[in-house]
Amino acid sequence: MLFTRRYEAVAHLVTAADGAPQYYSNASGHRLESIEQALAIDKLTQQAWLGHPKLRILRNEVDFNNKVIPYAYIPQIDISKLKCDPLY
Repeated sequence: MLFTRRYEAVAHLVTAADGAPQYYSNASGHRLESIEQALAIDKLTQQAWLGHPKLRILRNEVDFNNKVIPYAYIPQIDISKLKCDPLY
């Protein structure tokens, strides 16, 4: 698979529409998708990465800052060693 050679690791941040819908709004105009559309797109995106050995799915069990800080400030870290929810 091309993506396993091209990308060392993949961190997928699940849409707020899945697990935190109270924070998903398209009222500001920044989001064009409805909750239903966002869920469908998110599912397709996750499926596109299936098979990558270092795919990590970051779900919405914590607030946004705790979800992304380990990835935002340390991009060279091997995400496979971080505690998160692998798809498989």
